[in-house]
Amino acid sequence: MEHCGLNSLPVNVFANLNKLEFLDLSENPGIVPTLAVLVHQKSLKTLRLSSLGSSLTDIPNAISGMEKLVELVLSYNGIREVNHDQFAKLIQLRKLNLYRNKIAFLDPLSFQVCDHLEELDLSYNLIHEVSPILYVPQSLKVLKLNGNKFDTLDKCIIANLLAYLQKSYISSDLFICDCRLAWVRKLSEAFGSRVSFSGSCYLPIELYGQSVTSFTLCDCSWEDESFESCNTISTTPPNTKTEHPSEVLNRFFVNSAQISSLQKDLSSVQTITIVSVSVAVVAIVAFVATLVVLLTCFFRQRNRVPSNGRSLGHVNQDLQLSEGIQSERSPEGRSSGDNLYQNTPGTSSSGTNGAYEPLRKDGRGLTQHRGHYASSPVVHK
Repeated sequence: MEHCGLNSLPVNVFANLNKLEFLDLSENPGIVPTLAVLVHQKSLKTLRLSSLGSSLTDIPNAISGMEKLVELVLSYNGIREVNHDQFAKLIQLRKLNLYRNKIAFLDPLSFQVCDHLEELDLSYNLIHEVSPILYVPQSLKVLKLNGNKFDTLDKCIIANLLAYLQKSYISSDLFICDCRLAWVRKLSEAFGSRVSFSGSCYLPIELYGQSVTSFTLCDCSWEDESFESCNTISTTPPNTKTEHPSEVLNRFFVNSAQISSLQKDLSSVQTITIVSVSVAVVAIVAFVATLVVLLTCFFRQRNRVPSNGRSLGHVNQDLQLSEGIQSERSPEGRSSGDNLYQNTPGTSSSGTNGAYEPLRKDGRGLTQHRGHYASSPVVHK
């Protein structure tokens, strides 16, 4: 049904085609709003939706459930990004063509579940960073990245990709030709015809337009050109029966820049954790200190001692005694016991405050004052 001038797709147009395996709807831009009718085409193995125009800005949701899909062509459209959930069920997908779209964002996990993906075409998009493509499955054999917006490329990421790719194509006209791209001189020597690397210098201005594979710089070191700083590791045990030692060595290349980035991220997490714990400890200490101060003030207020040094109970007793004496005063205003507090010859006031001690009568009719006897008679009421 390619280039048929279709304006829409009726809801039941493919309802009875339960065994449909190949469908080409390319060059029918009018059908973009009605692509949801494809959601029930579970038997499709090849679907081509090429040249539907700039109105197709996202990968159609109807595709996500086509578990038998082997080839998907979405070239010459206006797709802007690729997310990880859009291919979550396309476990049989082998060929994905996104040639000439407007893809600027590429989720690193976009193709993680596509264990059978062999060919990926992302040519002529707006991709400016190759690191998200680092997470493509190991089944990938052909990768096309021509005509994107790369200004520089990390040699270890490229080495990682080329470690298992049979063919790759990389090009850009925006390269910054400095020592970060000095490894390009050794690229063909290290990987031979497995990689096609091309493009031209955009900066610095004196190198504008020169080929990225032939620009000359005098201050670049041997390490800038070499791939030896990209360590090699194997995530699975080698099979000595089927793998040559060189294949085992080149199975994976670890990007040293990624390792450094991971270390920085780990350091940041540790710093945030330490700061959070410190803040929590300070808050707990402040709370405990505040609680101690409040309890201390409470108990001090409860057991407060009067300023004259006497306890509160003694003060209450003195007040009661004073009230009793006041009630016993005679009409003349004198207490019936006043004579008992008069100084008599042979007695003296005691105490620093000049208060008089009461005189007590013993059995001989003498008054006693702190162990001394006064000769004056006791006056009785």
